[in-house]
Amino acid sequence: MSGIDWSKMITADMQRELDHRRELEQLEHQHRQLERAQRGVPVSPPLAFPLPFLCDRCHSACGVISEDLIEAYFEGEQIACLSCSEATTLRRAVSATMTAPMAVFFGTVAAEMLGASTRVATLTIRKHEFTEVDFAALGVPADSTLLKVNYTPNGPIMPLETHGNEPVWEPRSKVFLYGMPLGDEDQAECQFSLLISYIPHSPEEASVCSLAQAYQLFLAGRWGQMAISAITGLELTLKQYLRAFAAGRNLEPKDKEYLTQVYPQFCDLYGFARPEDDLVERVLRLWGSRDRFAHTGRLPEGYSRDSAAGQLCAAILLFRHLRRSMSRLQTPISSEQAAASRSS
Repeated sequence: MSGIDWSKMITADMQRELDHRRELEQLEHQHRQLERAQRGVPVSPPLAFPLPFLCDRCHSACGVISEDLIEAYFEGEQIACLSCSEATTLRRAVSATMTAPMAVFFGTVAAEMLGASTRVATLTIRKHEFTEVDFAALGVPADSTLLKVNYTPNGPIMPLETHGNEPVWEPRSKVFLYGMPLGDEDQAECQFSLLISYIPHSPEEASVCSLAQAYQLFLAGRWGQMAISAITGLELTLKQYLRAFAAGRNLEPKDKEYLTQVYPQFCDLYGFARPEDDLVERVLRLWGSRDRFAHTGRLPEGYSRDSAAGQLCAAILLFRHLRRSMSRLQTPISSEQAAASRSS
């Protein structure tokens, strides 16, 4: 027994135990990483990402949508581009962004005037394995209208959205992604970025739902259906806000006359700035496009993505102008009040 060095024996035993524990910890860590990847758990907390709108001249970032900018636009103010110093308006810049080369990322910017949000998250995808991603876990309400979802790999594995025997064409709140390797690189996993733009559901405001649907149709290139949905939302708003006012002034407007006749009188009576003529003109063109498509199944000759973007952006801004005017009234208008204002 005297020939055994017990201190070295104990140290060796302890070292083997430490090595064994390290192996177990490493395996546990790999298992947790695999589980996180399979469950679509973000590597870091998802972030809100305000989309920039671009200058319609030089296509540089010009700003982000804010209530102050919308208010300034309604007051007739312009925006000076920080890059080229050219003056533009919020409507022109946002419309141009909807069809610019960077529209793949920023094309939903006009929807932020309807309350849309964009979130970004970084997740992990494994080669030849499935990852479940629940958008609700990323902060997107399950009943939202999804406008855009973008997956950008940060390595040699592409996340591909999958489906069962019957493909689901409508956007959904939960997806399964398959890790498809790109090239010959032998890499087991990589991170990818997810960008998602959405409009929260607004059960008390059917107009927002119609305009949100119109935006979906614009992004899908279905411009005729876009026109129908957008004008439906505007008609609901115009008649909801102005029907009593029109009745009190013995007006019997039809459809777009709420915009061309009743609303100007309303703005003048209460001292509100009218919407700019160019904005109204673009909405009337959209209305005409809706009428033609509804009656003939065709859009006006030469109708393009630029036409659709400009008209949809104008419709959203007019909706905001209507809501702004009504919010400035302390109480809703009754037909009696409108009649009294007419007689005075």
